Amino acid sequence: MVMTRWLRHMKTAVSLARGSIRDKRSTYFGAVVADKKIVIGSSVNIHNAHPRLKWIYPDYCGIHAEAGAIINASRARGDLRDMDLFVMRVHRSCEIHPNSKPCDNCTSLMVHFGIRRVIYLTEARISSITLRGNGYYHDWGPMEILKEKWENL
Repeated sequence: MVMTRWLRHMKTAVSLARGSIRDKRSTYFGAVVADKKIVIGSSVNIHNAHPRLKWIYPDYCGIHAEAGAIINASRARGDLRDMDLFVMRVHRSCEIHPNSKPCDNCTSLMVHFGIRRVIYLTEARISSITLRGNGYYHDWGPMEILKEKWENL
């Protein structure tokens, strides 16, 4: 039951990332903040959010999908404690990228806002980190095992 809910949120993040494909970058991120069954906030990487930054920093990313999802969720709900954040990354070809682990800055932001757990892919395996206490890491297994459930959602 939990895994099916997680896969549904991961699929939403993939749909967001695929919908953001507009330019020649090689990969795209989508992120979803969810409270059990309900999506509270979502976002994609926002590149070159300000025109002046593009001129000064040509490779400036703007806002990472994780940070954007947290901002949108905090506007909608305020308190993000005990929520989960799902991060997915896709190639320009729309294939799921085997690694979508958040950067250290986004992880720090998640801890600051009280996000309970971050779920992502690493080496084509579904992984999660509980951000409280000792940062418990859990490997949920290869994505291939879950393909049938993924396709039927």
